Amino acid sequence: MRVLVIGGGGREHALIWKLKQSPRVQEIFCIPGNGGIARDANCLPGDLKNIEELVRAGLRLEPDLTIVGPELPLTLGIVDEFQRRGLRIFGPTRLAARLEASKSFAKEFMQRHHVPTAHYAICLKEKDVMDALPLFHPPIVVKADGLAAGKGVVIASTREEAA
Repeated sequence: MRVLVIGGGGREHALIWKLKQSPRVQEIFCIPGNGGIARDANCLPGDLKNIEELVRAGLRLEPDLTIVGPELPLTLGIVDEFQRRGLRIFGPTRLAARLEASKSFAKEFMQRHHVPTAHYAICLKEKDVMDALPLFHPPIVVKADGLAAGKGVVIASTREEAA
């Protein structure tokens, strides 16, 4: 098998490390990869925000499977575009990736479908935050909506800190 991995972080490095152990995998490509990944895969330049560029690479490389690590290309619809062109790819569609990309979307989805989840409030303005704070007991988790590369959360010890 020829495998294309999209991404260049630790997650992708771990995927490639494990793929390399498979006797079924003959060749691994990675876009964009990194210095450590380059020891185990053929790294190619590419912009994770440019889905058309990634699709062109997929069409050129003709991998048997593409695996997407980062959330950004998933939220931009890389899976939808690869599938539309008949390329095998592992990952959620653009719509399904919204569950990870938007915490407010995910919370509303869980509430609508009766999936247990922690109590929450969606605050668009500072006044919304002040109105919602009395409903929570510290510690209070404040999460920014959207992709934040794992850094968009604050665990506040007090209501004042959460504000």
